[in-house]
Amino acid sequence: MTTNITPEVMIDMLSLMSVYDARTVGKEDVTGWLIVADLEDWDAAAVQRIIVEHYRRDASRPRLSPSAVTDRLRQIRRAAADTFEDPIIPADLPGPEYPAWYRAQMAAHIEQAVTAWAATGLEPRRGAIDGNRAGTLGELINLAPERVRGEVVDAIAAIERRRA
Repeated sequence: MTTNITPEVMIDMLSLMSVYDARTVGKEDVTGWLIVADLEDWDAAAVQRIIVEHYRRDASRPRLSPSAVTDRLRQIRRAAADTFEDPIIPADLPGPEYPAWYRAQMAAHIEQAVTAWAATGLEPRRGAIDGNRAGTLGELINLAPERVRGEVVDAIAAIERRRA
């Protein structure tokens, strides 16, 4: 992932913070924050979520700092990494390419989870990422491993009988 925070985006973010804590924003502030954003690979949508989260509770909170943003983003990334499940290895993947392939799979998963968190505010949790959510009972049945689909169908039928 590469940071998507430009100087203009950083100015917008610092301006948003100034609404909450009356900070003044100068060229040096923008430059200093951009350096950290680049070093820590910040994502603009995630940082905006962090800003709002930080200031929406507890009036006695200190001004948001670059290190606080980085700490929160790392926390979300760790939570996302904890939801990563080992993918099925492609049969034609050469052995020496496996480590890089695995890291790329995990990085993509983490990026997707952070993006979902930035949009919804819901902390990453196992089974809620990568489109593995069932919207209907039929989708739930199709997502279930074949070896347990019969049990899922029976459980759904039991629930339907109780409703009636």
